[in-house]
Amino acid sequence: MIRPSLNTSIVILSALSLINLVLVVRRVNEFNSLGNTPTYSYVGNDFPDLLPLDKPLDLIDYTFTNNTIDYPIHGPGAEEIWNTMYPDGYGFVRLGPERRILCVSMFHQLHCVDKIRRALDDPDDPISTIPHLQHCLNYIRQMILCASDLTLEPVDIGHEASGIGVTHTCRNWRAVYDTVNRNYALWTEYWDGVQK
Repeated sequence: MIRPSLNTSIVILSALSLINLVLVVRRVNEFNSLGNTPTYSYVGNDFPDLLPLDKPLDLIDYTFTNNTIDYPIHGPGAEEIWNTMYPDGYGFVRLGPERRILCVSMFHQLHCVDKIRRALDDPDDPISTIPHLQHCLNYIRQMILCASDLTLEPVDIGHEASGIGVTHTCRNWRAVYDTVNRNYALWTEYWDGVQK
């Protein structure tokens, strides 16, 4: 039987110990970095890319319906109904030590849809100007491209896809509303304290 020399055994054992040490150090660093959240000054472009949520943004299945009755373009109460889609503070959040005001993109998008609706309802609406509408259409176009929803929709006989009754996998927007509403409550609590 061939037995490795003592020197060979020591070299192999040392190499395995070194590899083990490297792996342990690597794992410890990975574990420690999990708890590190980046810090921001909220000055200029130094703020997070995404709204820090209070809870995870889970995926949900959502079947599109024909909400023309629920969200009419015009008529009694249309303005009030459309205003219900905005959270407290209209989708603006205040973040950082100086409470910098930032807009959550989802609510900017809803704002744009609402301004287009207002222009359809009243072409003389002073808020829905052509430059504002042009900005909104371009912004929504870019957001649709950004989302790149790959859900397949059946085509009707007239070569139209209504999208009604089709289930999409969506982000749970309720978590966004909850976070924005809580942020606004904290802001008003702070502001009320400043005013006293």
